[in-house]
Amino acid sequence: MQIRDRDGKVTATGNAVNQADQDLLTAINDSSVVVNLEATKDNYTASGNWFVGGAFGGSTVDANGVTQVTQTVNPKHTKAIDKFYGSDKGVGVLHEVLEGYFGGVNSPGNGAPTFADVTAGNATGQGYTNAHNAADASDPRHVAPTVSQDPTSGHLYINKQVPNPASPLLPTVNVEKKINNLKHKR
Repeated sequence: MQIRDRDGKVTATGNAVNQADQDLLTAINDSSVVVNLEATKDNYTASGNWFVGGAFGGSTVDANGVTQVTQTVNPKHTKAIDKFYGSDKGVGVLHEVLEGYFGGVNSPGNGAPTFADVTAGNATGQGYTNAHNAADASDPRHVAPTVSQDPTSGHLYINKQVPNPASPLLPTVNVEKKINNLKHKR
């Protein structure tokens, strides 16, 4: 059972049934890393970067030595992603929380990565990549979305290959769903 107090702090009791549950329980009870989860309807982080599902916003270490992590999530995005890829409800949000926690534990004080940081593999980009991969390893139910962008409209789509029984020449077809129209919704 999870309980949230008046200040928004979550506590948990009970037994973990899988690795993701165990890691979430550890994250909830770890006072040295605080994941500040910003749920939004917007398609952009507070710093103005577009995202699909969620975004790791980096971390700082406060005066008390506590790593404060910023993690943004759009529940509408994660719900659509979970449904599109056949994941259990809530898997996407759980992934975002765990990604933030692992980022705070393994790379305290690393700032928010840019796409260029991730591509270059510098410390900031690698911190995010390691956190994302650790969250994926913790919960294999999570499917990282394959994202494409329409070159004309700029809209972002999630994609998957599905069997095409109608044609032996094309055994699979690409199915896509618009996930982010890049409009601000705040």
